[in-house]
Amino acid sequence: MNILLLNYEYPPIGGGAGTATYNYAQEFVKLGHNVVIITSAFGSLYEYNNNNGVHLYRVPALRMHQDRSNPFQMLAYIFSSILFSKMIINRHKVNHVIAFMSIPSGVTAYIIKKLFAKEYMIFLGGGDVPGSQVHLNTYHKVVSPIRKAVLRNAKHIIACSDGLGKLSYKTDKYPTTTITVGVDIDYFKPRIKADNKVVFVFVGRFSLVKNVEYIIKEFALLAKEYENVHLNLVGDGPFYEQVYALHKELRIEDKVTFFGWVDKAKVRDIYNQSDCIINSSDAEGLSNTNLEAMSSGLAAIVSDVTGNNDLIVHETNGLLFPLKDGALYEAMKRITTDKELLNTLKKKSREEVCKNYTMKRSAQNYIDLMRG
Repeated sequence: MNILLLNYEYPPIGGGAGTATYNYAQEFVKLGHNVVIITSAFGSLYEYNNNNGVHLYRVPALRMHQDRSNPFQMLAYIFSSILFSKMIINRHKVNHVIAFMSIPSGVTAYIIKKLFAKEYMIFLGGGDVPGSQVHLNTYHKVVSPIRKAVLRNAKHIIACSDGLGKLSYKTDKYPTTTITVGVDIDYFKPRIKADNKVVFVFVGRFSLVKNVEYIIKEFALLAKEYENVHLNLVGDGPFYEQVYALHKELRIEDKVTFFGWVDKAKVRDIYNQSDCIINSSDAEGLSNTNLEAMSSGLAAIVSDVTGNNDLIVHETNGLLFPLKDGALYEAMKRITTDKELLNTLKKKSREEVCKNYTMKRSAQNYIDLMRG
């Protein structure tokens, strides 16, 4: 198969959907297929390269930030990706198209179908679905006619978790197929940690929906009570400066490390220095960072919301907590004081991912669907 992946974000820019695109591209190649990607240019990352057998085209999109994009830049990506699509489709004899997120990538897929009669499928991410993130409600109302046209014309709509699929159907009434995202369990695997501290880690965008300030406040309560705890924060975003200022205000500078935006290899190293992943999102599709951390043998403490509670069964392979004051602190306290619980959850995390969330299994499900 010759597969075209459309995503306005692709590493080293973007978040979870970009990581998913990268993972699927690599796995499709391993499975013997030809893969082409059209994504956004950024800084010196421009034009074409062949990366491990993946044909990567970065088209002009006026991208200004590594961690985020605005509607105008998304519109620029749509125009550029459509402009270059005929040449790329003909050059690589594309016969299957997967768009990651209905907007903006799905718009390009929709136009490609109309121009070149190429069927497409849509990968739904967390922020892509109305109702998943309250602060995006106005945005979803504005783009609703476009989103519905994109979904209505898709051959398949893929939700990365059952909860996200149900939420999508509640709004748009188009049936979805669930294919859970996967992780490379050979790349992200457990290592022996050097120290005896209990180290928590957050990986992701410093954005409103991720509630990183909440993590800092809850961890500060723990840090004042226990000496042997530490927090690693990995990522960047619009709330970075606020979070950094807050940790200084709370006087926990010696117990928090800010790593900023780092590459995949560095993220893996940070997982191996940590004991427990924290996810306090308002909503998720199915978090790549949760899967990476669990594959690396970390326990998981996550908010009890769609996407997270599809992955975590409370006290079986992780801990769920409600998004209210004190709840995350209590969960972290349990991990800190109960070594047996921590070790059990670490073991169960790895087992769960290896059984149900491998990248090979997820990619093969896509291939089977395309063949069908």
